[in-house]
Amino acid sequence: MPLLPQPDTTSPGALQILYTVGEIDHVTSANFLSGVDLGSLSAIRAEAVEFANRLSELLTNISFITSWRIVDPDGVSLYEESFGSVIPGARGVGGTEVAAQSMSGTLTGKGTPDVGLAQGQTRTVVFLGSFEPEEWIDAKLDLSQSNINFSGLRSFLIDSELVGADHYGVKATYRNYWTPQLNSHYQKKHGL
Repeated sequence: MPLLPQPDTTSPGALQILYTVGEIDHVTSANFLSGVDLGSLSAIRAEAVEFANRLSELLTNISFITSWRIVDPDGVSLYEESFGSVIPGARGVGGTEVAAQSMSGTLTGKGTPDVGLAQGQTRTVVFLGSFEPEEWIDAKLDLSQSNINFSGLRSFLIDSELVGADHYGVKATYRNYWTPQLNSHYQKKHGL
């Protein structure tokens, strides 16, 4: 079967949110749509604030969102700015959850190009600050059925007019589940 032709666009880069979970620095990002003017700082700043607010809903209270930046497709920083005040994670660790700095959750999606063109993939990874040992075993967790509800972040990525794109800068549709992961690299590096 022949490969589909690629769209003739690319994402100009990504909007990144910088935060800490415990003592570890992390970055969560979303690709810009093709055609977004990376010089429109006021519009991107407003988008960064909304992105950070949706992210804070997922993070535990050992987490702090500090700043945002714009990076090019190679990950080179083009602009960085601190938020007016640090944004704390909004969730407490409750029930059977355990505080854990090395646990992440991922939203994945695919671009929606014109018919006949290749789809790109995208993902947004969030280090949550907690672990649900009973719920997370080999799971793909429904957004509304899980103890940690990714629906707000997913809605932001779907509704945004600036971010939420695949590699080609084409608006993505995001799956209705999130995937948890234990990141052994952080456990080995930081002794968690």
